[in-house]
Amino acid sequence: MKRFPITSLIIIYIICMLSPEPAFSNIYAAGQDTISRAAPLVIAGSSAYPPFSFLNEDEKPDGFDVDIIKALMEKIGYKNNYSITLASWPELTSDFIKGKIDILIGVTHTKKILKSGYFTIPYSRIKHCFATRKKDNINTLNDLKGKEVMIRKGGWYDFYLSENPPIFKIFYVKDVECGLKMLEKGEHDAVLSSNMVINYFLDKNGTRSIKIHKSGLESTAYSITINASRKEMLDKINSGLEEMHYEGTYDKIINKWFGFFKRAKNRKILFIIVFLMLLLASILLLFIYFSRKRIRKVILQLKNFRQEAEIAMSAGKVFAWSYDVNNGVLRRINIKKGEEEKHKAKQSLKEEMRDMVEKDRKIFSGIMSDLIKGKSSSSFMEFKKNDGKGGFLHYEANIKRIEKSRYQHLRIIGTVKEVTERKNMLNQLDLYRKRIKFINATSDFVLFQYNVSEQIFYLLEESGEVDSKKYRSEEYLETVFPSDMKTARIFFENMNKGLQKTIDTELRVKDNLHKQDKESSSGEIFHWNAVHAEAYEYDKDNRILTYLGIIRNNNQWKKMNEKLVKLRDEAEEANRNKTDFLANISHEIRTPLNSIVGFSNLLKQTVSKKEKKQFIEIIKKNNEALLQLINVILELAKIDAGSYKINYTYFQILPLIQKTISAYDKLLKEGVSIRCNCTDNTEIYSDKDKLTLILKNLIANAVKFTQKGHIDIYYEFNMGKMTLSVSDTGIGIPKEYKKKIFERFEKFDSFAQGTGLGLSLCKSIATTLGGKIGFESEAGTGTRFWLVIPYIKEKL
Repeated sequence: MKRFPITSLIIIYIICMLSPEPAFSNIYAAGQDTISRAAPLVIAGSSAYPPFSFLNEDEKPDGFDVDIIKALMEKIGYKNNYSITLASWPELTSDFIKGKIDILIGVTHTKKILKSGYFTIPYSRIKHCFATRKKDNINTLNDLKGKEVMIRKGGWYDFYLSENPPIFKIFYVKDVECGLKMLEKGEHDAVLSSNMVINYFLDKNGTRSIKIHKSGLESTAYSITINASRKEMLDKINSGLEEMHYEGTYDKIINKWFGFFKRAKNRKILFIIVFLMLLLASILLLFIYFSRKRIRKVILQLKNFRQEAEIAMSAGKVFAWSYDVNNGVLRRINIKKGEEEKHKAKQSLKEEMRDMVEKDRKIFSGIMSDLIKGKSSSSFMEFKKNDGKGGFLHYEANIKRIEKSRYQHLRIIGTVKEVTERKNMLNQLDLYRKRIKFINATSDFVLFQYNVSEQIFYLLEESGEVDSKKYRSEEYLETVFPSDMKTARIFFENMNKGLQKTIDTELRVKDNLHKQDKESSSGEIFHWNAVHAEAYEYDKDNRILTYLGIIRNNNQWKKMNEKLVKLRDEAEEANRNKTDFLANISHEIRTPLNSIVGFSNLLKQTVSKKEKKQFIEIIKKNNEALLQLINVILELAKIDAGSYKINYTYFQILPLIQKTISAYDKLLKEGVSIRCNCTDNTEIYSDKDKLTLILKNLIANAVKFTQKGHIDIYYEFNMGKMTLSVSDTGIGIPKEYKKKIFERFEKFDSFAQGTGLGLSLCKSIATTLGGKIGFESEAGTGTRFWLVIPYIKEKL
């Protein structure tokens, strides 16, 4: 046992001699290995923070932080004496504080972690940024006010925002990659994370529709955290990190995971080089251009004596002239097929100006005076001459001063071209443009030009010129109502194929381009658009290149059409109702009328007093039914015609109810009672006759359908309104008839007496009185009809 220490020292000495590092360092490492092997390190990190730390396809720890810690453990001699576990960050924080974890990897400095451990030197710094869609007008954090921003649940940003309430709405996602994919699809407004993480996934997925912005937050240190119980590891890990930086191990790992930054930098350098080369080539071309221009100028100066012919030849049908200032002679020169005919016409300047209109003559005289005096070297003007027929001929003149030389006097030369036809065409074109502008200004449509190869809409101005506004076909499709998407895609497919010369469609869109309804164009209100396109330009193979089209706001036409359809339906419904009404009313009138006529005839034939009395009673009963039916019809007709008059008076409600009840005592079936337990004799302000009519109808219905039990009448006053109810213990109303109980001629018992108009009349009167009527009923149990009307006179 005593020999063991000596043997151990000899082995350690041999290792130190063979090692390329200092012996004392290895002795220290070996001593530490002995401790660590006795207590394996528990290392943990986040499982949802790619590319820093995550579980790969084999469910094994992977990522930048994992590679750093593996290389670090090998560097300090803990090659196999540790374990790495990845879990959710809240779980890791809890276990670290409890001492279950020795080392946390990938930690952004926070006070909560610092209380339970020690941060190593940072091996990276986290620059905070946020990502948005390129087409969105968002550039700073302030632009995100009220918008939805996605962050990773449980990460540093979750902790930071819990202490610093944001101006935006937080939406949690599984990881940053998931958030970027949702952002690209148009979901939510931004993703908040580190610059390296966002760039990593944009490079990985080849995303081009997303841009990155600085957040304005200070960058934070990114370190490894040592639990307070393993404080002895702090210096060793710090030394290992420094050695990894020195040896280049750290650079290899960071290039593995974030090499795209370097590639992007190389691309930028290449772009700068190409740009500089293009710039140099442009400068060289400009130098050549201006050099050639100067040479041409020198050549032209050397060939002044040939300038008259060159002007005439370049002008074609234009005639040239030369004015000799010294002798005051203006000479015309006609050039045809390269041959000059000189001195065809000579005249003074005054004679040349003779046919000009007065205003143009003064302008021409002033221009010539300035050229002769040397105040200007060249000029251009338009002028008119009388054509001798009451009209004008239009001309354009280019005039130039030729300096005096040893060979010739001072001269003014020029070209004159008749442009009457072109001027008339321009005037006509201007007139057409004014007409188009007027039509466009007074009509609600938009003109467009569609480029088939680019698949882009170019809006046209009121004059017909192409505007700067343009829309891709996909942008237009984003505004189309979902149900019309198929129609819209067929429309674009037909245009993109370029097979149809004329294409028409009609669909609904959210963004309104028209002059009307602009207030609602930003909301979710859809507008009907009628689109018509005609083939406009063709290529050499007769394929369609562009379409000209018109988008018309069809909202008013649609509304008018819907209104016409509604009016048509209402007219048809009214016609059907009239037919049904006449059919029903003729039946209802015929029934009592047949009884009256039939028993009147029998009354003549019978001699028995008893039968006569019985027949008279039947005739009287049918007379009353017929009279009641006619009164109801007249009342309904007045209501429908709007001529129904309400006679408001003050009266007491209790006597009215008692009087009405007494009229039905004899009509009650055996065992049925009718009662009113109210004693309140309040005076109300309403139409006594109309209220009596409603009450009679309700009591008559209750009496008709109640075979046993009782009929209760109750009323109460509350907040200026009277509620009157009639309840019975009759047969009730079946469920299938409840919805149409107040409709005309509706009877759920076809064998019961009545026309089916009573309840309909009650509802109309109740509405006219400013109230409402309803019921509660269960088949086999009974029914309660209630009426609510104002009973107090309103103050004027």
